[in-house]
Amino acid sequence: MLTRSPVGVKTTIPPFPEAPKGLESIAYDAANEKGTGENLQLFTGADKQVRAAEPGQALPSGDYDVVGARGAVSCNGEKTYYFEVVARDGSGRRGVLPGCMLGPSSTPPSALLVAKWDAVPTFDAKRRVDPPEDPQALGFVDAGALGSDPSVVGVRVVDERTLEIEAEFPTPYILDTLSHATSYPVRRDIIEPFEAKGEPDMWTRPESIVTNGPYEIDAWKFRYEIRMRRNPHHRHHDKLKIHNIVWMCVESYVSSMNLYKSGELDYIGDNGSLPPPYKPVLRERKDYKAAPYLGTYWYEFNTKVKPLDDVRVRKALNLALDKAQLTEKVTRGGERAATHVVPPFMGGGYSEHVEALKAKDADLFATPEYSFNPELARELLGQAGYKVVLDPKDGYRAEGMPAIELLYNTSEGHRALAVAIQAMWKNHLGVAVQLRNEEWHVMLKNVRDRNFQVVRFGWIADYDHPQTFMDTFMAKSPNNRTGWSSTAFESLIHKARRTADTTESMKLYREAEKILADEVPKLPLYFYAKSTLVKPHVKGFFFNRRNEQLVHWMWIDEDWKVEKPNEPAFPPETFPAPGAF
Repeated sequence: MLTRSPVGVKTTIPPFPEAPKGLESIAYDAANEKGTGENLQLFTGADKQVRAAEPGQALPSGDYDVVGARGAVSCNGEKTYYFEVVARDGSGRRGVLPGCMLGPSSTPPSALLVAKWDAVPTFDAKRRVDPPEDPQALGFVDAGALGSDPSVVGVRVVDERTLEIEAEFPTPYILDTLSHATSYPVRRDIIEPFEAKGEPDMWTRPESIVTNGPYEIDAWKFRYEIRMRRNPHHRHHDKLKIHNIVWMCVESYVSSMNLYKSGELDYIGDNGSLPPPYKPVLRERKDYKAAPYLGTYWYEFNTKVKPLDDVRVRKALNLALDKAQLTEKVTRGGERAATHVVPPFMGGGYSEHVEALKAKDADLFATPEYSFNPELARELLGQAGYKVVLDPKDGYRAEGMPAIELLYNTSEGHRALAVAIQAMWKNHLGVAVQLRNEEWHVMLKNVRDRNFQVVRFGWIADYDHPQTFMDTFMAKSPNNRTGWSSTAFESLIHKARRTADTTESMKLYREAEKILADEVPKLPLYFYAKSTLVKPHVKGFFFNRRNEQLVHWMWIDEDWKVEKPNEPAFPPETFPAPGAF
């Protein structure tokens, strides 16, 4: 399906008489409630042309019939088409507009413009073909003629113990994604009755939920504790050496540490943190554990508001930060300063590629162009129209540069970092920064509404492959809150995902990462490290870069003062190699 018809048109930008030729991509922003007008930009290589609003030349608002597709185009990083539309009011008004400028009509769609799709799953490698780059429109079909065919999903049950999945392209991390929480099976017979009663979330209550793991919820006191017990239906029930678990809900880092010191906690937990001021001292203890963590802490720019719509401003703000000092003096947990977005210890062949580049002194992210460089930052800010001058009394001042607002969710760690960055931008660039903190849910709404300039965010890997980070920069990703998109970036990612050779694939991912470093839609600050405290009598604890510690491997060693190997509670299961079934 290429589009529905009729469609709604509501624009002050004139339509094209026919589909323009030679354009590589377009970018479109609709008008918003804050008074920002429409913006349509046409790109041909490095050249950009802006198509301005001309209310008298635009199509009147209303419903229009689509009469055909007039060529493919990339809009905001996503493939669409130019569509010829004709007014439904009998006036004969017509024109050509890209699909990203069309909206829903006031009446339900009655027709669908369709093309042939040649990539239906076959489960036969010899018959698989890539989808055509530009499928040609065949014509219109009745919107009510749509049917359901589960075979096009590419997933089928072979027998009671085998699930077969056909991927759209080589996916070396597919088993990793299937072990993610979003892939866990749930009981339909538990969930659907609550949905029928209009209580879709009630199945998660302790008295209703049915889980798959070795432990089940015994009791839950909101914002206080969660108690768990062995799951009597689990295959490892009799092997578990820890029978009951109490997870404490403690917001304060210092309070967690004090509970640990008093013996109330055996383990600080995997979703909390140690208070940064204490980390240098705690690091010397035998019960201190630390490991690199597959995550990147970054700030996100709203690239649709001034002055952050200028890439030179974003690059200047990035280069003016001494990220090594941030990790050494503020976070103090073994984090690594970040000049790019993917952690260098990422799997999928990425870490090997990075190490090979470093061995040849060919890692471009280690160059002054991407590292702490306040001189270059001031030069870039001047090029953007905000000359940085040195006042003997007050230090640097960026002339004409408006104050920037930095938004972060309430947390002692986020505030400490924001205060340090506020000082660096003032000291190195003369840019004033106003700090604004909000509770998590309030901040999320403001970010969704684009009511921010710079906001604290980050990303924890869903699976051990660079694609999990790259997904957050795609134009249609709900995790891309910046308003930024790039056809060149998305083209590289499209190619990297479909390249089976790991070495060549990682080269493409690294090229795409350079675009991110050059455009700076998100400002990477550091790669996460995780640190915690674990009592010496807790055995079977294995810290790792996924920060996933499974309690069913753990056990309490009553004779812990006698040195012995750290072993799991019972031998792990072994599985056949992929494909050997």
